[in-house]
Amino acid sequence: MRNRIRESTSNIQKTPAQLYAERSKCIQDAIQLKQPDHIPIMLPMSYMLAEIGGVTKQELHENPEKAQQLLEKAALYMMATPPGPPGPPPKPQ
Repeated sequence: MRNRIRESTSNIQKTPAQLYAERSKCIQDAIQLKQPDHIPIMLPMSYMLAEIGGVTKQELHENPEKAQQLLEKAALYMMATPPGPPGPPPKPQ
């Protein structure tokens, strides 16, 4: 687990192009039944973003800027949350 956390913090120093290439290779390896460096997981967020952001699903569809803002907020939250058992969300600082 510590290696995974260390790896995710090292991703901050990579360019978006480098991250995209690494993630694409991982997915392609899995599709081709090769052993990827980690198991790729795709997490569809769609309506969960509306629930998290306190907006309607219609607003989420009609306002792509708001959808992008909520997606980035959720991604930052998930990056900051270490893997482990579910529990209450951390309190904002």
